[in-house]
Amino acid sequence: MRLTGRLRLLAAAAMLLASVPLAPSVEAATPDLTLVTSATYLVQPAQARIQVVVDVTAASRKPASKTTMYYFDHAFLLVQAGATAPKVSGLKGAKVAIAKKDSKSTTLRIDFGKRLFGGSTAAFRLTFSLLDQKGAPGSLVRVGTSLVTIPVWAFATEYTPGSQVAVEFPPGYEVSVESGSFAQTGTTDAGGTRLATGLLDNPLGFFAFVSAQATPTFIDTPLSVSVPNGNVELTMRSWLDDPGWAGRVGKVLAGALLLLRTEIGLPWPHTGPVTVQESVSRAGGGHAGRYDPSGEVIEVAYWAANQAVIHEAVHGWLNGKVLADRWAVEGFASLYADRVMARLGAKVPAPSLTSEQQAVAFPLNAWPAEAGVDPAMESYGFTASAILASAIADRVGDDGLRRVWLAAVDGIGAYQPSGLTATSSAAPETVDGAPDWRGMLDLIADASGQDLTDLWRKWVVRPGEAALLDARTAARSSYAKTVAVANGWMLPRPIRDALRAWRFDAAATLMADARAVLLKHAALEQQAAAAGITLPSTLRTLFETGSLHAASAEADRESAAITAIATAAAARTDEHDLLSRMGMIGEQPELDFAAAGQELSGGRIDASIDASSRAYRAWTGAWSEGRRRIVFLLAVLAAAVVLTPAIWTGLGRPTLLRRRARGSSAAA
Repeated sequence: MRLTGRLRLLAAAAMLLASVPLAPSVEAATPDLTLVTSATYLVQPAQARIQVVVDVTAASRKPASKTTMYYFDHAFLLVQAGATAPKVSGLKGAKVAIAKKDSKSTTLRIDFGKRLFGGSTAAFRLTFSLLDQKGAPGSLVRVGTSLVTIPVWAFATEYTPGSQVAVEFPPGYEVSVESGSFAQTGTTDAGGTRLATGLLDNPLGFFAFVSAQATPTFIDTPLSVSVPNGNVELTMRSWLDDPGWAGRVGKVLAGALLLLRTEIGLPWPHTGPVTVQESVSRAGGGHAGRYDPSGEVIEVAYWAANQAVIHEAVHGWLNGKVLADRWAVEGFASLYADRVMARLGAKVPAPSLTSEQQAVAFPLNAWPAEAGVDPAMESYGFTASAILASAIADRVGDDGLRRVWLAAVDGIGAYQPSGLTATSSAAPETVDGAPDWRGMLDLIADASGQDLTDLWRKWVVRPGEAALLDARTAARSSYAKTVAVANGWMLPRPIRDALRAWRFDAAATLMADARAVLLKHAALEQQAAAAGITLPSTLRTLFETGSLHAASAEADRESAAITAIATAAAARTDEHDLLSRMGMIGEQPELDFAAAGQELSGGRIDASIDASSRAYRAWTGAWSEGRRRIVFLLAVLAAAVVLTPAIWTGLGRPTLLRRRARGSSAAA
């Protein structure tokens, strides 16, 4: 993410027409000149400076045409504000000068000393110094024997991977990467600390804020604070040469933690001691402390005021593990710190924006996660988030907020199903990760019934995110209607998961499919009521477990079974004429008809349809079957009458012939 005051490299080139007598032309050539760099920040406390050494490889990628040759002869480079003494070496005739400077950056003009034509490269070294600003307000650069802070940038042209950054500290400093990250942490030849990024895919997206503190000697003092349902165990870790810090800060915490427990409404979430450690500060952004949830360490600057101490203590409850967005974590920390300060007797004015803060106003979703990036942005972010937290509390109420925190801590998502069904579980549906601005808006709506979309539009969302709020409103309305149509059935969890993830298109598709099944079910209930049939639970089970396509198919099958039963019932007859009685021999339509309803109620659709079909065939085909059987019987009898004489004649004729044969023989 690009940040205010971020490094931006601008390459400008003059293109000279060659070989044809045309007027020279100049055009923007940023994509055609690539700069790949290896920058090293050398911390030099003895000189109160940071020497920045940038090895640059410039490559011209603008090929000549048939009529024109292009070249680059200079570039502009934005570096940190306060940069001084720039120099360039390694390229004959090259020179560098400060072209412009303001409170946020310094613009350097680098002349290559030669023309860089298409396909050619040039390598050179740029150096400049960042001097200690003596703790000046808003300064990000400090270089002293006790504290070093550095905003670290990478240098490259747009869309040019391969640059890298390293920062080297002398021995005796404890180095902390306050924001950003480095791929490697190693040791310099002198025994100091070396941070290195490795090759960066997106150099212009890289930013880090690094601090280094001379290794102090700490003294640990245990502190136990009694709160409801247990004690808060702390380890006050102060510098050896500042023994009063532990007592002062410990006294503030002892008075505040009980009040915070009541205000926030959550138990202290830590089972072991939490360390409250004295620190220099995060001087770049003027912060008085920070909370590290992974190490359960609260850092508090030696100069921190009471309100800042309490603010950091709130992070023992509300931190990145509970709320994903920085504005939410810091805003509610400010809210609860202000409340406790007021209960302790301090006069705490309501947060309000100054004209300077309003001048840099931005959506809180755009507040950089990296503390200390821009003092103006930091100032606005803290104040605006405090105002928003106060507005949320006014609308939601303390009990509503406590329900939100409980859900966030337990990982419970919004849109929990109401009531339990045969296919639901008593356990709530959980989500992965802490709720961000979207999840928090939904949790607040669930916990309090309050829709804070208007506050989110005013304070939180970026322009490109505003449409999501409109889509959410429509999706929630559709969801409420779908729940009503379900009439006690639990909607499939994939619908709620899609709503929780703000995948509203997917949710709309799933809800449309769900309503289609529910409409089929309503029609089935009418059919079943008319036929006096009890429907099976199969359709509901498939629906509630999210098998919507299978549920739709099941509804069609059940409808077909009811239709078969109704058709058989319509064919039912009480006629007992001879032919019908003959046709009914061997058939049991009444039993089949009763079995059809039982099979359907048990969810055996195929068996139900088969039984209905047998009953239908028996009732509708009895007379025809009886007639067929009578005709067949008469045909059999007639055949017997005709064939019997012939059979008898056939049986007697051989005997006569034999007799005649014997008579002839005797005469001879």
